[in-house]
Amino acid sequence: MKSLSECTVMVVDDTEENIDILVETLGDDYKISVAMDGEAALEDIAENPPDLILLDIMMPGIDGYEVCRRLKADPETNDIPIIFITAMGEMKDEEEGLKLGAIDYIRKPITPVIVKTKVKNQLMAHLAHVKELREGTATLEKIEKELQVARVLQMDILPRSFPERNDVDLFATLKPARQVGGDFYDFFFLDADRLCFVIGDVSGKGVPAALFMSAAKAWIKSTMQTDHNTDSILDTVNKELAEENDTCTFVTVFLGVLDLRNGNLSFSNAGHNAPLLFQSGGEPEFLEGGKSMMLGIDDETIYTSKSIQLQPGQCLCLYTDGITEAFNETNEEFSDERLKDFISRSTERPVKELVELLVQEVEFFAGKRPQADDITVLALRYLP
Repeated sequence: MKSLSECTVMVVDDTEENIDILVETLGDDYKISVAMDGEAALEDIAENPPDLILLDIMMPGIDGYEVCRRLKADPETNDIPIIFITAMGEMKDEEEGLKLGAIDYIRKPITPVIVKTKVKNQLMAHLAHVKELREGTATLEKIEKELQVARVLQMDILPRSFPERNDVDLFATLKPARQVGGDFYDFFFLDADRLCFVIGDVSGKGVPAALFMSAAKAWIKSTMQTDHNTDSILDTVNKELAEENDTCTFVTVFLGVLDLRNGNLSFSNAGHNAPLLFQSGGEPEFLEGGKSMMLGIDDETIYTSKSIQLQPGQCLCLYTDGITEAFNETNEEFSDERLKDFISRSTERPVKELVELLVQEVEFFAGKRPQADDITVLALRYLP
């Protein structure tokens, strides 16, 4: 932190006598710079910003009020403390100066003790403020770096190598709205022919959602080591997440198990968006059924499952509400209808291309409106 003796005080006055008095009063304690009119002061400040300005009001050309107004309007100089020193002694004059952003007001004739005291007090306050800002900036930079590391770690727990098999084509992507988010997807084989896949969306954003997401994903995967029924898996995971859940955080989940030998798909839906099911060249339909409450709210919730038979070439597209609830600059929602329309125009595309183009479609729709929610898409096609 800069010491008081290292601070520069700029004196702006068009009268040499006043300048001499202020230089003599303050010269032993601080570095002094001088300007004799408003234009010269603004030029000097732009080149070498002082730590405090003693500013006369009545000057030829640009007066002190205008100098103050311009400095306070510039982000580069608006933090420099300004003390008006003037012979204008009316209360309205002082009010005008303070309204423009000055921190104090000294009337002429100058009393050295008052000047020294006020300058010292304001410089000490200014240096403390600068220190606080720097420490805050350093803290924010540290948090930013930690969040960047957290995002890398979070993305690393998501599978990014996809099955290279003849009987299934699968691809997924996740785009967080912040450095870390609450969406997730996962897939893994229970044995040689049964593929488990899951997508989830945690309530809230940021680090708390990311932590809850990690817990939900881990519980699902560990439970599936001994239980392959989607409904009882969600029962178990829900009880674990709901226990002592003081934050009332919850997660929506779609969990499916596909038998690649015969196309049998069993699934359970814990409050998640219904996936779209479609055939190449056909009309997509939402896959309803097997739906219960989201996980983490009520440990007594009973989850159900449903089974359907996938036909050769049929595709399933899972997504989070970051897709359907994306808004554009005119506050329109992307919506289920736009999603369904996009899928109907893309039924013949490979799943990787379909997923990537869907995310691009949402980004194009949103335009310059910032992404408000995590975006996750997982698609698979059954190819016996």
